[in-house]
Amino acid sequence: RASRADVNDAMREGGRGTSDGRARQRLRGALVVMQVAVSVVLLVAAGLFVRSVQRAQSVDLGFDPHHILNLSVDVSQQGYDEARGRAFFKELESRVSRLPGVQSVTFASSVPLGFSGTSASIEVEGRAVRNDQQRRRPSIGYNAVSASYFDTMRVPVLRGRSFNTRDDARAQPVAIVNEHMAATLWPGQDPVGKRFRVSGEGENEPWLEVAGVSKQGKYGFL
Repeated sequence: RASRADVNDAMREGGRGTSDGRARQRLRGALVVMQVAVSVVLLVAAGLFVRSVQRAQSVDLGFDPHHILNLSVDVSQQGYDEARGRAFFKELESRVSRLPGVQSVTFASSVPLGFSGTSASIEVEGRAVRNDQQRRRPSIGYNAVSASYFDTMRVPVLRGRSFNTRDDARAQPVAIVNEHMAATLWPGQDPVGKRFRVSGEGENEPWLEVAGVSKQGKYGFL
């Protein structure tokens, strides 16, 4: 503004009185203070954003996302019943696994960081629940996966075993729980071999036996 000012006009403005000049100076000063304050806030926010991105890039996800291709398929929209759907996925797995460059193939009802699995309250075997505790039973989120899921996603199984092809409808129902669930429900104990089941489904709901414990990971959000 000073570089564009006309000295004569500026002197005439000064002669008109100091009150108007001081008011304008105070207004300009206030605007400068506001601009500086907003700029500082924006700079701080930008710095925090960059810091968050850097931290997000170094977060341990609990799985390895590199070289993973994720595809969504819903055969029910094509009118497939369960038997036909199982046959389709079996054939799909066989064909895709033979493609050049494919190392492993797996199926899951939900994917990490896009978790849309089912949540349910559970009952732990051998742990009596009083009537006033019915509403406070442990709640979990669970995901239905095929046998090769932990190998394909490179999720470490820290204790016990992973799923295998013998874990079918004719075998004892098994589950793999993460570190947090194991430590919460069976603190100081070996969770492998422990059993739980979904509550509220009646006495006919099957008990799930813990076959292994997987590394803690990120499921819905970083």
